[in-house]
Amino acid sequence: MQITVLTDASYCPETRAGGWGAWVKADVWGIPLTFGGVIPISLANNAEAEMMAMTYACSALHSKGLFDDMVVAVLQCDSMRVLQLILNNLREAQVRPGTRPIEQGNTTTSQVEQVALTALQDCFDPAIQVYVQHVKAFGRGNEDQKTSRKCDWIARHFMFQQRAKVLLGGRQ
Repeated sequence: MQITVLTDASYCPETRAGGWGAWVKADVWGIPLTFGGVIPISLANNAEAEMMAMTYACSALHSKGLFDDMVVAVLQCDSMRVLQLILNNLREAQVRPGTRPIEQGNTTTSQVEQVALTALQDCFDPAIQVYVQHVKAFGRGNEDQKTSRKCDWIARHFMFQQRAKVLLGGRQ
């Protein structure tokens, strides 16, 4: 059985606030799930927000046991940095066959990224084959692009919530 996890983040550099959104589908479910939340820590940049988005989504799925019967997990996002970090740090992660290659980039990680990667690794049993895939929301409006835009909308919604909290006197 396969599960696909698509995430996106929204980041405000002025307040260092972030939000995340996720779209998840398993081949046995019938309909996909969409959900998201605020990122309750101060972020240094968009790359940290994107890494936290993937980690929060996978942690939520793991805590509900939704990875338990899966053989394959496909992690999708529009951040090459996140996909590079997953490939370099998650045991046995590979680029999804038949998709564009992911160039190896800077592997130096921030403290936020290190913590996120450790939490992400804890989500996957070694028996699950993890693939990564780069996706973008640009184009003519096919289903993949609509899904990416929905994740973007959810992430922005929660970033605005977190930004308001920061502007009104602090984080959570």
